[in-house]
Amino acid sequence: MSNPTLDQILGRPLQTITKIDAARRQLATAIELWFADGHEVSTYTLAYASHEIIHALHKKHGLGDLLYDSDAIKPELRKVGEADQYHPIGSSTLRKNGAGTTVSR
Repeated sequence: MSNPTLDQILGRPLQTITKIDAARRQLATAIELWFADGHEVSTYTLAYASHEIIHALHKKHGLGDLLYDSDAIKPELRKVGEADQYHPIGSSTLRKNGAGTTVSR
């Protein structure tokens, strides 16, 4: 007997979406969480994941500068990880405190 497929487990066919649609959905969900006073880490993670997809697609298609690639941004702030320093729960804080850290508002 073979293992069931994910379609069979879910009881419906899987939906195929494009990368840009995934980025839009991630950003829309991040915005909803932000205005609903949702969890900061989830909001930031979704927004940043959306940015990474859009940035990669933008570069792949040879389009103009995005925000972090712009000459208007200081070179030391263009690094991908630099955005973490402006987030109240930056990656360095999570690394320092370890997994499972509880963050209060």
